Amino acid sequence: MSASGQAGPVQPTLAAAGAEGVIVPTKPAGAQLRRKVAVVLVLVSLLLAAALATLGAVSAAYPSMLSPGLLALSFGLRHAVDADHIAAIDNVTRKLVADGQQPLLVGFWFSLGHSLVVCIACIVLAWSGAALAEALPQFGAYGGLFGASFSSLVLLLFGSYNALTALALYREWSAARAHALTSPRAAHGTLSSPVRVTHAHDGQLAHTHLVTVVATPAGEDGARAHVRVDGPGCLARAPCCRAIFRAVDAPWKLFPVGFLFGLGFDTAIEISLLALAVGLPTRGDGVPWPATLVLPLVFTTAMCLVDTADGLLMLYSYGWASVDRALQLWFSLALTASSAVIALAVGVMQALGIVQEELALQGAGWQAVQGLGDHSSAVGGAVVGFFVLSLAGAYAYARCCLVRTPNRV
Repeated sequence: MSASGQAGPVQPTLAAAGAEGVIVPTKPAGAQLRRKVAVVLVLVSLLLAAALATLGAVSAAYPSMLSPGLLALSFGLRHAVDADHIAAIDNVTRKLVADGQQPLLVGFWFSLGHSLVVCIACIVLAWSGAALAEALPQFGAYGGLFGASFSSLVLLLFGSYNALTALALYREWSAARAHALTSPRAAHGTLSSPVRVTHAHDGQLAHTHLVTVVATPAGEDGARAHVRVDGPGCLARAPCCRAIFRAVDAPWKLFPVGFLFGLGFDTAIEISLLALAVGLPTRGDGVPWPATLVLPLVFTTAMCLVDTADGLLMLYSYGWASVDRALQLWFSLALTASSAVIALAVGVMQALGIVQEELALQGAGWQAVQGLGDHSSAVGGAVVGFFVLSLAGAYAYARCCLVRTPNRV
């Protein structure tokens, strides 16, 4: 596993597809993946334990630091499940898995970049004291507009990407299901022949589709079956979209994306933490400003643990498809559609929140939008619940209809 958190291609046939297509891979090696996941979780947990030990040592010398430290811990844990975090990690994990990677540290790099904003501001403000504290609300307002706009744009782009991919997978699944119902090999529960459900014609009347899906069966040389999704057409050809999709091709590249998300100060947790960092050294209780830096340290490690675990859950879920291609295609469709719905919903919610705040719009509908923005952590929890329910529903359908009924796909 590289330092970027990329464990290499899932299998040789995936890497051979190149950058032109998106691949829905079969299940990674279970035991090997579980070991890597366990190592990552242990290491990130040790980072949090070290931060808490540092907080304990500082609190022993300066007892007034204990309560703010525990508050910073709760901030980090709660902020990690904000809706924009969950949606961004989910959709980028889906893209990297589709590129044939095992991205173990998507959540870690995203949260690390996000919390870097807090760490830098805490250092500057704790060192300068109250001199810059008065400008913090104004900076938060400008930064909030930029960060919220950027996160909304990214979520809408990746949500659109996955929505088009899900549409193509649905067409492929429908065609493959119809093929299996009429094929004598359907009793084996597999999709035996290549199926191209979107196409391009040569000649004057040629036309293409936004997304092209090509199902490739298992080869005689032992290569596993997979589904390649070429595209997504105009979305991939648009310069701005193509730049973003190509830029995020490794887990560590979520670091700058997370940093730009962090400029949003979207739930005011960062501002609260900064206020703590500024306030403690000015109360006359003898706490030096370097000691207050344990607060962003605890905040960062707590958020990294939760977001890393979320990314690993998404990775395991996207890799959870049987070598049976019927199950592979079904789970890919269900999970991709879920991630698209999540990203688009959160992106639209953030965009509406920007419009409501900047134009000071009133009314029941706009108050509901404001309420969702004020309770982003609750929305994030609902997103996780939606994803789990989608996964459970896909699994139940697979058990009842795809596996036990041999003449259905």
